[in-house]
Amino acid sequence: MKNIISLIIFLWSLNMAACECMSTGLMNQLGQATFAAKVKILKINLSQNPDYLDADIEILDLYKGQRTTTIKIHNPSDSMCKISPAEGEIWLVLTPLWQGISSVMYCSGSVQIDKDFSPFKDKYPNAELNHMRSINKKLSVLKYLKQHSIDVSNKFNLDINTSCDLTGYETIEEFAIYRITVRKDLSIRKITNLKGFDNATLSETITKCLQTSARVGIFKKEKVIPEEHEVILALYYYPSDEEHQSFISPRDF
Repeated sequence: MKNIISLIIFLWSLNMAACECMSTGLMNQLGQATFAAKVKILKINLSQNPDYLDADIEILDLYKGQRTTTIKIHNPSDSMCKISPAEGEIWLVLTPLWQGISSVMYCSGSVQIDKDFSPFKDKYPNAELNHMRSINKKLSVLKYLKQHSIDVSNKFNLDINTSCDLTGYETIEEFAIYRITVRKDLSIRKITNLKGFDNATLSETITKCLQTSARVGIFKKEKVIPEEHEVILALYYYPSDEEHQSFISPRDF
C-alpha cells in the first residue's frame, strides 16, 4: 500500500505543474473510447491538423473498436496537456471522441507500458514493479471484457460511486465485474454480478453494499437520462502489506 501511494505521488508530481485529469477510472475511459488496444508505435508523422500527430501502429491486442494501422494523437502546440509517444514504445491506448476526432489524449487513460523508470530507481525503487502491476491488472480486465463480449458503452458518461468499507478480506481474484442497471432518474434498478471474487462472504458483502450505498453520478447539470442504461463497474483487489490491510476499490491504481 505504501509503495502504491508513493508511485501515485511520484507520477502525479511529474505533471503537477502542467495538467490535472479527473480520475474516472478504466471503465469510464473505456466506455468513452471508440478504440482501445495494446499497440507498438511504429512511426510518428505530422498531420494536416496542427493539433494532432498521426501514428503508424502495430496492434498487439485489440480490446475495442476496429483494427487499424494508424491512430491520431492529440498534441496541441499551445498546451502542456499532451502526451508524446515515441517510435518503438509499447502503449495501452484509448481514443475518446472529441470535437469529432477520435484520438489518444492526455486524460484518455492511455499509458506507456514499457516506461523506463531507471532514472528514478534510487528514489523510487518499487516504481517499475508497481507500474507493471497496475498495467497488468488493467490488461487482465480488458481481456476478460473482450473474451466475454461485455459491452462497456457508457453513452451518458455515468459514474458509479460507493462508500463501502471493504478492507481486510482475502481473495485470489484480482478483480470483479458488475453490471449496474440505471433508471432514467439515476436510481439503480438492478445489480448483476458478472464476475465475482472467489470469497463468497466478500461477494455477498459487496452486493449488499452496492444495493444500499451505490450512487450514480453524471457529468452534467441535468440529473436525468433519456432512457434506462447499463453501466459496467469493476472492483479491484489490493492485498495487504506490512503496514495496511487489504482493500477493494473501484479505482485502478
